[in-house]
Amino acid sequence: MKNPLKKLLITAVLSVSVFGVSNAQAANNYDVKVNVNGKIIQSDEPAYIKSEVGLTYVPVRFVSEALGATVDWADSSKTVLIDFRGHRVSIDVGSKTARVDSKTVTLEAPAEKDGERTFVPLRFVSETLGATVLWNNEDRIVDIAMPIVTPDPGKKPYETWTPDPENRKLADSFFPALKWDASAKKLKVHIPQFEGYRVVAKYIVPGKNQLLETNKDYSFEASSNFILDIAILKNGEGDIKETYTIYSTSADGNLASHNLPNNLGLVVLDARGNAVTLKAVFDGLK
Repeated sequence: MKNPLKKLLITAVLSVSVFGVSNAQAANNYDVKVNVNGKIIQSDEPAYIKSEVGLTYVPVRFVSEALGATVDWADSSKTVLIDFRGHRVSIDVGSKTARVDSKTVTLEAPAEKDGERTFVPLRFVSETLGATVLWNNEDRIVDIAMPIVTPDPGKKPYETWTPDPENRKLADSFFPALKWDASAKKLKVHIPQFEGYRVVAKYIVPGKNQLLETNKDYSFEASSNFILDIAILKNGEGDIKETYTIYSTSADGNLASHNLPNNLGLVVLDARGNAVTLKAVFDGLK
């Protein structure tokens, strides 16, 4: 279930979580919200940044259940048990390894108890459950998305997409201007600008994380391992109104966790957790 491209994304965007947290701080920073498929989840024990290591920790039960998993607790062994889409995930408190069916996944830090809840490093959610994870450092929000696809008759789930009728300002402006030359591996985009809104965009390839300015055109020689993230927020509000992650599926296993083939060209993941082809987005906006 590991996803190498998601590892790149998470490494690039979660590294910023260290900034703004003093190395001298001993206490955890609890000023963190968790957004799952477009909804802020409420937990009696909030997510936090562990200051001594600069990692974001999330409550494993609340996040997993919000993604549709079933969670149990084995008190004798201090083990969290997660059943999700036919897979069994288990992790012991204090351990840096998790078990996904018969495989072992090594985490960057151990699971731990905080209050009455078990918390895991944010990357755990991606590496074991296959979700896409983004960290919005400015608004202190963790965005977690999992594809929710509804098949249409005669089409595969990833071939159909319908824009959110209440949040499509960014889609209506950004995607019509996007040009992708698959044979030449060239990507051209225009980053739009809206009065009263803030647009945040990044282009990510191995070893490079480039912030993109609004109201500008960009052209990239796109590798097989690239990601383009773009999100829109209303000024004065922390909630993301729309967000899209665009990336190539040519790398082996890139979308295995979403049960998509690796020959779809460019795939778009939206804030509602839908993973579809770029063509499906174009068709949905017509």
